[in-house]
Amino acid sequence: MYAHVYCMCFVMCNVMKGNSPLKPLFNWVGLSDDIDIYALAFQECKPSSKEGPETKEEAEMETEIETEMEQVQSPYQNATQTETETDTESERKRQEKEINKQNWSNQRQIEAILSTHLGQNYAKIANFNMWQTRLFVFVKKKHEERISSVTMHYQATGVGGVAKNKGGVAISFHFDGVSMCFVCSHLAAHFSKVQHRNDDYKQLCKGLQVGLPKRQLLSQFHHLFWLGDLNYRVDWQPHKDKPIQHKDDCELEVFEAFQSHVNEHNLDSLLRDDQLITSMSQSKAFIGFQEPVIKFKPTFKVERNSDLNYNVCFTLLFLIYFFHFFNG
Repeated sequence: MYAHVYCMCFVMCNVMKGNSPLKPLFNWVGLSDDIDIYALAFQECKPSSKEGPETKEEAEMETEIETEMEQVQSPYQNATQTETETDTESERKRQEKEINKQNWSNQRQIEAILSTHLGQNYAKIANFNMWQTRLFVFVKKKHEERISSVTMHYQATGVGGVAKNKGGVAISFHFDGVSMCFVCSHLAAHFSKVQHRNDDYKQLCKGLQVGLPKRQLLSQFHHLFWLGDLNYRVDWQPHKDKPIQHKDDCELEVFEAFQSHVNEHNLDSLLRDDQLITSMSQSKAFIGFQEPVIKFKPTFKVERNSDLNYNVCFTLLFLIYFFHFFNG
């Protein structure tokens, strides 16, 4: 049978600071009875903390979160301090446990809002997160019995290959015998870090162990969907005979030329110098993936509360990417 899959990635860029409500943002998620599977990815999404006294319901949820964490988090987080453990190590573990607890609470909050938005005809297959990189997969309830072999994993690619501010998470499963995998990733930032982003991609392909752990990520699934904030910039040159060495802070003349092309919706000229498209054409990353045609304007870096007014201090990029890889 055929399944209609809906994929969407939210790159929040800390818009959740303050009292910004989370729920209205999900109105962007299209609703249709024709969709069988929803895969929703998030980057830098941290719901606002609630002020005021804790309610009975919130206290009960916190207890549930503590119990869930004990079942899935690293064993050392619940261990008592050993004789050789220093006060610094003990404090580090306490802080890490608090961070994980908050992330788990945020994950539960987002899941609840998504479930309400999608409606009672959809059920969660799985959700997984690494810090603020989050992935949720829902399926129509009438298809629940068709789902099997659900696996999840994460791979950090930040500083030292262990910092979780960069990296990715993956969820895989079988749908009527058809294997599917969804990856949500956040790659290295800054204009000059193209090779770093390509290396992050390779590290994720090697380190994400879902499905059959001994088999490579790219070779075992019928369908692999990759979403996220990949951070590839547009290395656009206004004058090909006078190449400019771009930086994160671009010259005003270059920025105005960028802005002119965007205003005229002349995206093809910008995409010709898109770092990701170049990396793909040179077989340096995302080999074999297919990307839908980009018809939207660059989404970074936009000033808040404006109609796509770009911040002159940053070069432009098409921030949200979605790829599909089909293994025949």
